[in-house]
Amino acid sequence: MTSTYTTEPTTGESYTTLATTYSVQINSAELELVAFLVGIPDDSRLATAQAVRRRTTREAYRYAHAADIAQRMPTLFRHFRDDGRYSVDHLDAIWSRINRHATALSAAGADVPQCLDAAVALGIATWIRTTGITALTAIADVTDEVLATVAPLIVESTEKEEAAAVSLTRRGNRFTLDCGSEFVADSLWSSLTSAALDARRDLLADQDEATAPPPMSLCRGNVALGALGGRRDQLKVTVNTYRVQDDAPAYVLGSGWVSPATGAEFAAIARHIRELPALDQVPETTAYRFTAVQRTHIEGRDGRCRFPGCEVPADNCEHDHLVNSPHTDPDSDGPTSVSNGICLCRNHHVLKTAGIWEPASQDDAVTLHWHGPGGARVTTVAAGPLSPVRHPA
Repeated sequence: MTSTYTTEPTTGESYTTLATTYSVQINSAELELVAFLVGIPDDSRLATAQAVRRRTTREAYRYAHAADIAQRMPTLFRHFRDDGRYSVDHLDAIWSRINRHATALSAAGADVPQCLDAAVALGIATWIRTTGITALTAIADVTDEVLATVAPLIVESTEKEEAAAVSLTRRGNRFTLDCGSEFVADSLWSSLTSAALDARRDLLADQDEATAPPPMSLCRGNVALGALGGRRDQLKVTVNTYRVQDDAPAYVLGSGWVSPATGAEFAAIARHIRELPALDQVPETTAYRFTAVQRTHIEGRDGRCRFPGCEVPADNCEHDHLVNSPHTDPDSDGPTSVSNGICLCRNHHVLKTAGIWEPASQDDAVTLHWHGPGGARVTTVAAGPLSPVRHPA
């Protein structure tokens, strides 16, 4: 039997609709498998998922974790299953954020995990109902926020345990550094990358054009060796943290929500603490470059690169004018203001500048409607700690 398929010319919007349709079908199929695994005994789920999926053990763990959350949060799972926008990765992310505190939860008593599960499920449902944001990273952040708010002592205990787990091991000529916590690792990597870029520029200036440029991995390695070998006095680590008030959880760009105690510790050792004025008190400027206060507001609103699916932290992004500034485009009149500023990583900034992807907004850059190649359309919503969607009127 032979089948013939005819492809008709299709607009970008049609491709987007087609992708959405298949996405819903794939998500629904994934969650049907999760629902099946809920009926499998706990000690057999991993093996069952591995047998059914016939892929890697890591893949099987994702499904086993998702089934665990589906069993613990049945109402939330039913919503996910009926909606079509949620995948097994959403459930796995929730599991991972909660399981990070497994040791502290075990010590807290049998009733505490169940209470936290209920609080997380309610927090996620409220977030979705209030904001409509279903991005995996946002759901993971909400889980952390609820945990840090409802169980600050448990989160603090985990953070202390992680911080104390710093280790450096050696195997032959390979060193493995465990930074203890993810936000320290992220900040250290950012500092190494910044220093490596400077070193790479110096190397490029000294070599001829026919020589291949040095890879960033080599430059990072040289910087790290320089620091470990004593050629640098110290390695400065920058942790950009947002706190609404002293006894509230804090948000670390690139890492997420931390307990009030950790936020207070950062504030205590910080060299610079800035009290941000209200947004309506941050004026436009006639200059091309955004002011420090404007940049801080933009980063706090966006949290991450505003391109769809990008996870680069806002403080590792460039600050771009949503509507082009007259400084770079005489035919445009985009102001240098918070409402006209967005965070974009270098790669996606280049795509926007080239006109390959074009964003537009009707609510001061909180919601971006992206128009891409072939007419594709995708929307992103700012979900950082200062985003208006967190504080609806």
